[in-house]
Amino acid sequence: QGAIGPLSWDGKSSDIAILKEIPHHMEFSPGDTVFTSGFSSIFPPDIPLGTAGEAKVVNGATYEIKVKLFEDFNSLRYVTVVENIGKEEIKRLEDKR
Repeated sequence: QGAIGPLSWDGKSSDIAILKEIPHHMEFSPGDTVFTSGFSSIFPPDIPLGTAGEAKVVNGATYEIKVKLFEDFNSLRYVTVVENIGKEEIKRLEDKR
């Protein structure tokens, strides 16, 4: 089991995203595969997203890691939009923790 953190688009390149809030003590190597965690009401677990690349330490405590995405979003032609009908219930249960 690896570290878990939010992945967001860097706003610059269609095939790079930034994995944030990875604890400084976690070990990883460039080329490691980044997967969805399943701790989201949007994405199921274990979808391969890309590979870890260059990292930098932020505020002396966490890493921000560039992720080379497997999918270049500039090349997408067709997508499927899926609605999670259980999203509100999941959020409500998570808020109770």
